[in-house]
Amino acid sequence: MNASAIHKDAIEVRWLSEHFMRKELCAISCRWATLTERDVVDCNLGCILSDVWAAEHRLAPFPEVAVAFYEQCAVGIVCGTTLSTQKCFFIDHLVVHPRYNVTKTGFPAMHAIQECLVEAAIDHSQACGYHGWLACCPEPGTEAMWRRLGFSKEDSFIYRRMGYFTQMPAGIH
Repeated sequence: MNASAIHKDAIEVRWLSEHFMRKELCAISCRWATLTERDVVDCNLGCILSDVWAAEHRLAPFPEVAVAFYEQCAVGIVCGTTLSTQKCFFIDHLVVHPRYNVTKTGFPAMHAIQECLVEAAIDHSQACGYHGWLACCPEPGTEAMWRRLGFSKEDSFIYRRMGYFTQMPAGIH
């Protein structure tokens, strides 16, 4: 797997079934754990696994999780929830494999993975009848990444994006 030569067209994104979600995420976590840069990945994967655990124990609804694959290897994960009251898909976590960390491979590989995961979330939002609306609440320090992915600040906490528009259409908020 050539980390610097990843292309967006070669990435396949698959949504996980609730029945096998924890098993598949644990397997991905084990494969990624063999790498040295584990701190943030472990934290983000841990948060996703915690959401799945809570759902399995009927403490919360199941999150919706999609995994990006490049050459049959998991390279990224998006986790979120469909919010019918807000008519959008809310992204809780966006995780990229440590091998594609921007400091090691450069910006294009990491950004291609993130874009594919965001596009999968847009498609999911459209399939739910929400016209591709996405929302997120960026962690401090990640705001620039979300802006690069086409999100606009809506209020002090929430960033939103409508479908495949890179900028919010005039008059729509």
